[in-house]
Amino acid sequence: MILFQKAVLLAVSVFLLNLPFGAWRVRVPNRSLRWFLAIHLPIPFLFWMRTWLGMDARWILLSLAFAITAQYLGGRWFAPGS
Repeated sequence: MILFQKAVLLAVSVFLLNLPFGAWRVRVPNRSLRWFLAIHLPIPFLFWMRTWLGMDARWILLSLAFAITAQYLGGRWFAPGS
């Protein structure tokens, strides 16, 4: 698999994984244990995915950007009352 394909696979996987966690995050009280878990539970998967694809630490910023974006959009799209 070429590097571009790996980067796209990583970005899409991270984004799709974090969407439901963002939706969960907006439904729980801020700064609670569940809120903390909604943000941090996907991190081991991100590490595993990056390692499995053979991508080094330089790609953390890409996965972080997609994770934050998905958390935000998941919270906006699936927020209660929206």
